[in-house]
Amino acid sequence: MQTEPSINGGDVLARAMTDSAIGMALVTPDGRILSANPALCDFFGYPAEVLVGMTVNDVTHPHDLDADLDHADKVMAGVMDSYHLRKRYIHADGTVLTGYLTVSGIRDDRGGVELFVAQVVDITREATIEEN
Repeated sequence: MQTEPSINGGDVLARAMTDSAIGMALVTPDGRILSANPALCDFFGYPAEVLVGMTVNDVTHPHDLDADLDHADKVMAGVMDSYHLRKRYIHADGTVLTGYLTVSGIRDDRGGVELFVAQVVDITREATIEEN
């Protein structure tokens, strides 16, 4: 007889984030990165102890910042719960990267955004091929 694996909510969620091949972060409403998984640290080229505490502005290409902030404001205002965006980022070495960003708002009991969950898929290679 096969049994279902035991699921301890917090432990499973923490492992899922850590082990995910997709870059993931928890971000405060003001844009500060609270936690980042190894895939996201690799994508940006920063160790976790450096990336955590940085802001979304620190790693976003300046030409793509306004679009991201506009979407985040709409989530904060309750106009939408999540968004998807193709966006450029700046690697620790200065290289421009392209990612497909998905952001969801985690709301408190009053409906305000407590945290954002951000997921970034590296599409730099595909973007480079499209440009050429």
